Amino acid sequence: FVSSPLKIRAYTNGSVLIQESMAEEEIYISQTFHDKGLFSSLFSQNIDMVKGESEQIVLNLTNECNGDVTVSFLIENLTEDWKISFSHQQIVIPSAYSGNNEKTVSLKVKAEGEGSEEGTLKIQYFPTNNPEWGENEKSLTLFFKSIEKGSIGGLIGVILLIVFLLILIVVWKKRRG
Repeated sequence: FVSSPLKIRAYTNGSVLIQESMAEEEIYISQTFHDKGLFSSLFSQNIDMVKGESEQIVLNLTNECNGDVTVSFLIENLTEDWKISFSHQQIVIPSAYSGNNEKTVSLKVKAEGEGSEEGTLKIQYFPTNNPEWGENEKSLTLFFKSIEKGSIGGLIGVILLIVFLLILIVVWKKRRG
């Protein structure tokens, strides 16, 4: 069950026959946990990197459930060529009725190899006040691609060679014609 506070306030200004008064009572209402979903979004599910470099990816989470949820993260189906760490391995996201039901988690990705892989980010959650309710899970597919760092100097050299040859051809044609 999810317990939510409810405050009741009664006030009267008073009159000739009734004295001014105020009363306040707080009661807790219990209701069954309703899993209305945990929404997640990434800037991009395609992660293109250069071997040896790191990149930070932001995961936004929104709790639409009627109670606080505890959320944990797991990456599956990746080789040792990819190192992934989370800013928080487990977080609590307040209920949809709290007015503050969004959290952000950062993933740091490091490419230690070269190639392309498809991995799965598993987001597992359960009601914080009632873990025996059971765990729910959602998955996001991530596409990882890493390339070897190329030499920009070689590319510039080829471009300069082509420009030089074009200049030589233009000068040679002017002298002939």
